[in-house]
Amino acid sequence: MPVMKKYLLIGLLLTPLSACAQQEVYFEGFCKAFDTFRSFFNTYRASPGLSSDEGFHSFSGLTQQYHTLLKVFDEVSFKYRHDAVFDTIFRPEYLNVLEEVELLLEAGAPLRSLKDMVRTMVRIERDGFPRADREVEESIRLLRFAKVYRPEFFESTLEGMLLKKQITGLEAYIFRKYFDKAIMTFKTAAPTDSLRAQARSIKELAESSACVPCRDSLSTVLLDFYYRNNEQ
Repeated sequence: MPVMKKYLLIGLLLTPLSACAQQEVYFEGFCKAFDTFRSFFNTYRASPGLSSDEGFHSFSGLTQQYHTLLKVFDEVSFKYRHDAVFDTIFRPEYLNVLEEVELLLEAGAPLRSLKDMVRTMVRIERDGFPRADREVEESIRLLRFAKVYRPEFFESTLEGMLLKKQITGLEAYIFRKYFDKAIMTFKTAAPTDSLRAQARSIKELAESSACVPCRDSLSTVLLDFYYRNNEQ
């Protein structure tokens, strides 16, 4: 039964129906997205997993639909943030649906990682990149779960392209802050005891970072640095 009709029948709604019709439309669309999400969930659970075409397609569908559900809830929460009908009637209905979604996403490690990845993606869309280094590193780690997908995911879906953009932006921040100048130094400097100690320190930092390009770029430069060191 549509939400508004349910509340009209039990006499709890005093606001004119016309003032709430748009909210009903939004919620019906939200429920359709949930139905699609649940269909993808059932298909994924019945598939051999991400290694199969069926599993990859359904897992990508889950990512897209969970992203849609979270974005719609964010948008209507903001749009109706001062609306008493939304707070008392619609918001609890949205939260009930999202609670069921999150319970479904507890069914296995890949689904839990999907949940964390999409929630991180939506938080960055809403609030922008985190500023604290620890939050940046954690965001990269959670978003990089997307790397379990095949490469075409990043080119063929809105979510894939968004994830790619966010990961690139976060990793660029870490690279500029901690590794850019060091890499330029190790590229050209003659090996000294002081630089050898710096190399060990920066290598440990890179190995503890979630930033893959940081590790890869530094590793290449340090190999050359150590090679020059052995020639001394």
